[in-house]
Amino acid sequence: MTSPSEGSPQTEAVILVVDDDDLLRRMLEMYLSRRRYKVFTASSADQAMEIAQREKDTPIDLLITDIGIPGADGFELARRFEKLIPNARFLFLSGSLQQEFQLTEKPAGAWQFLKKPCAPSEVGEVVRNLLSNGRAP
Repeated sequence: MTSPSEGSPQTEAVILVVDDDDLLRRMLEMYLSRRRYKVFTASSADQAMEIAQREKDTPIDLLITDIGIPGADGFELARRFEKLIPNARFLFLSGSLQQEFQLTEKPAGAWQFLKKPCAPSEVGEVVRNLLSNGRAP
């Protein structure tokens, strides 16, 4: 259990983690859940959109997605996601920084890019900042 001084959110934000790497997806789910975020997970773009549509009454605040996922790349998923949830924020993950520069149509909402591998604590810090003020450190 984390204490408020460890950065637990005051209110429960909703996060969708999309990655086809089962281990990373589970690790992020556990890490973020312990910090009192409500976390949904998906292994593909199609599964992520199904969750987003099913959870319309509980809008997703943040989409964390790998760039290379089945069904659509992470950038395309963000564009589709943004149509459904216009105020969402985005955290893109990739093993290559070159992919950051392929983002030609940036999401309207706040977004950040992290290179994999990254520690859960690093993801947690970016998540906290994106949700609190829309910017990563």
